[in-house]
Amino acid sequence: APFRCMDRPDRTVQPENLYRLLEVKSWASEVEIRKAYRRLSLQCHPDKNPDDTKRAARVFDRITQAYKLLSDKSKRKTHDRKLKAWIRRRKAERATERARRDKRASEDANIREMREKLRKRENASRKARRQGVEQECADEARARARNKEYISRLNVEWERQREAMDAVLRRAMGYDDGKKLSSIPKRPLNPYDAIV
Repeated sequence: APFRCMDRPDRTVQPENLYRLLEVKSWASEVEIRKAYRRLSLQCHPDKNPDDTKRAARVFDRITQAYKLLSDKSKRKTHDRKLKAWIRRRKAERATERARRDKRASEDANIREMREKLRKRENASRKARRQGVEQECADEARARARNKEYISRLNVEWERQREAMDAVLRRAMGYDDGKKLSSIPKRPLNPYDAIV
């Protein structure tokens, strides 16, 4: 892997905000910076903090370096430029991330809406299919009842026609002269018997 140039700063790492370290605003004058440095150096000097001299020494060194950098006008301008560039980049990254999040949320909302519409259509289809099946069953039952009624009417009509034909045949054959009509065998029901 290629080596990264060590003197080129990493743009993703926030440069230390020296103004915050000295507890002053970024537009503070040199006099305000000097006053803040003196106040903090008195508070954080290792001689004033015998309990934790190592930590106090580290903090005192950072405060001293911040004061030296901010008292030099050219170094202060460079620091301000880097800090402002980092802040602009962070704002742009946050805006981009917010836009991505909003887009993702709207896509998720669209997907949820499409899923809900699909679920409703599927339920309506199932209900219509169920009603269609129930309707078909009811239609079939009505058709069977109509057919059964029609067949029974046909049977009655055939029976009536058969009896009429039998009566005509008996008269024609002379069986109507007092003999028992029950002695004449009845013919089976046949729909073609109606032809005379």
